[in-house]
Amino acid sequence: MDFKLQRLFILGLSIIVLVLAGCDAHPRPPQVTDYFNPELIGHWTNENGCDVDFVKNGNHYLVTSFTDVHGHQLNNFGLNSNKTSIMTQFSAEDKSIKFSGNFAEGMLVINGYCSEALHKISY
Repeated sequence: MDFKLQRLFILGLSIIVLVLAGCDAHPRPPQVTDYFNPELIGHWTNENGCDVDFVKNGNHYLVTSFTDVHGHQLNNFGLNSNKTSIMTQFSAEDKSIKFSGNFAEGMLVINGYCSEALHKISY
């Protein structure tokens, strides 16, 4: 009888410890989200001939000029952006302009226009 009581006591104590440990668990802090990443400002290029210039316009970006490897040009359009942790994603504010990409760890990728990542050459 003592053995059954001892097992029941250990089981009850284990359940209490698990419940208390679970109550002490803290929820994850919300992920920091910012819409502006100052590292993106400047002139970016790659060896294939993609070039883009980003400038600050309030708390948003403005692309003053963009040229892809085929000579396709886009000028003076605003961007929507979202910076989450180390990644900044962006797309044209005007939905008729198919321009989007992302920036992380010093590399800029422009979707659909540039096959290789761009690197910053000036501010």
